[in-house]
Amino acid sequence: MLPIPHNITASKNINVFSTQVGLAAIELVVSASSFWNSTGSHFRARHPRTTDAKGNRMREALIAMPSARVTWIATFFLLLYVGVEVGLGGWIVTFMLRVRHASPFTSGMSETGFWLGMTVGRVVLGFVTPRLGENLAILVRSMSLSPDHGELYQN
Repeated sequence: MLPIPHNITASKNINVFSTQVGLAAIELVVSASSFWNSTGSHFRARHPRTTDAKGNRMREALIAMPSARVTWIATFFLLLYVGVEVGLGGWIVTFMLRVRHASPFTSGMSETGFWLGMTVGRVVLGFVTPRLGENLAILVRSMSLSPDHGELYQN
């Protein structure tokens, strides 16, 4: 819920950059102290090799293992999906400022609404989809995206 306090402080011309840098510094110190006593030999003892291959274990994990293909496909899909999602979230503010001539606070709140809607939708659909079944849920969502529904929202 960072967009809400950020929008409130930004609309009052308060710089929140220093607070974000301070929180990042605290995170760095906590992360470093959590793994300070860990060593490579300790990690290798707890995670033995899965094959008898010699050489770099990175190649074994990223290329040789059967699950590597699925991992790479999921990685590229999520890279594209998250990029579009974040780009759209940032574009909403620009659209509201330039086209709709909204105030900076209102534009920021529209972005907050976007992210809140995404979060609530994911939580709710997590419970609804198993009850409907995947095929019916996909059909209903696809039908809601049809061009005919867009005419209802035209001026």
